[in-house]
Amino acid sequence: MIGIVIDLLVAAFIGWCTGKIMGYHKGTIANIIIGIIGGTICSILLGLFGAHPDELLSSMTISIIGACIFVYVYRLVAK
Repeated sequence: MIGIVIDLLVAAFIGWCTGKIMGYHKGTIANIIIGIIGGTICSILLGLFGAHPDELLSSMTISIIGACIFVYVYRLVAK
């Protein structure tokens, strides 16, 4: 149970960082969803290249990059 709470807090932090970088502010729930999607996107992309970050900081940085990519693509499609 505590692991799920920690994962949600990390996802919220990733979404918050993405919001600051991309100027995209939609609320806490949206930040959590963006963080989860960002982590998933980069996990898939890095898995295709055979890379699997195992440190928390590198994993979070990569997830923020993935979330920024997601927000960028979302903005392109939503217009």
